[in-house]
Parts: sequence; structure tokens; C-alpha cells
Amino acid sequence: MARITRPPVPHFIDAEDRSLAGSALYVDLIPTTCWGSAGRTVLASQYEWQRIRTMVYERAGNACEVCGNTREDLEQLGYAPRLHAHERYTYLSVGESRVQRLTRLICQCLACDEVTHIGRTSTLGPHYLDRARTQAMRVNGWTRNELDAHMTEARRLWEERSQWEWKLDVTLLKNAGGRLLPGQRDREVIWD
Repeated sequence: MARITRPPVPHFIDAEDRSLAGSALYVDLIPTTCWGSAGRTVLASQYEWQRIRTMVYERAGNACEVCGNTREDLEQLGYAPRLHAHERYTYLSVGESRVQRLTRLICQCLACDEVTHIGRTSTLGPHYLDRARTQAMRVNGWTRNELDAHMTEARRLWEERSQWEWKLDVTLLKNAGGRLLPGQRDREVIWD
């Protein structure tokens, strides 16, 4: 049987908003009703996600788009030398309908990822939470009070969004050449 070859993932994906939040570092708490259903989980295989995230790393020059860290920088700072293809979402409300739309893919280092997902980071222990806070203040030039205010607002928004069921719009992954996992309907997935 001939091996299936997939076209390369484009560096610029149709409908991707590369300006969404620029290179800002912020806490991005995913609503509890969306936990476990990231865009990458609806793809037909791990290979599909690997192709897409490799493109994200390459177009960013294998450096964090937020702080500029490379894998080598992370090792010197005492972090695991990992980059992440972080999924940035916008949340749309039209009447009673709610849509969590994958809007951008960004290359983010582990240090910045710990800030973005500070809720998860806090479960790892005080050391991890402290270094995430330090990273957020360093990158954003914030004081502790400014960071606390940001985290309070992120939590407020999370509580509000967690009251709703969200449809997941991963059209961006389709535009990147991804294929939807057959039977993927744990919650409504938009793939247009």
C-alpha cells in the first residue's frame, strides 16, 4: 500500500489572525466546560498535530513569540527545553449560541506557557507558580499588584465563560491541512 503524503502546512493559514493579542503574555484560563477538548484533540492523528506545530515552530524561528526564548535559553534558565504550539481562542456569543473559535497558533516557550496556563501551573506546586509569576512580571514589566489585578480579571472572565457550553470552531486546523477525527462529536465541532 502506498504511503499517504500530505502537503506541507502553509506558514500563513487562511483565516488565522496573527495579530490576536500580538506577542502579549497573559493568563488564558479555558472555561471548565471546554476542558479536554483543545483543537488538536479533534485531529485524525498525532501526526496531523505534529505537522502543524512543526510549522508554528519553524515560522517563529524556533523561538518563543512572546519572550524570544529558544530551547537553549530555557535550559540555561532551568526549564525543560520545550516549545509549545499554543492555541489562542476567541469566544463569540450570539444570542444563546456560544462559539470557542481557534483563531491563532503561536510558538510559546515553557516559561510563558506556565503563565498562560497558570491554573494548571498552580497545581504543580508553589515553586512553579512563583516562577510563572516572575516570568509574567519580567516579560510584561508588571509590578506584583499589576499581575494580581490581571489574574483577578482572568479569573472573573473564566468564571463567566464557564457558565456556558461552547461549540468548538477549529476551521483554522482544516485550513492548515488537518483532517478531523472520524466520529469526533464529544461536543459540537465546527469544521467549515
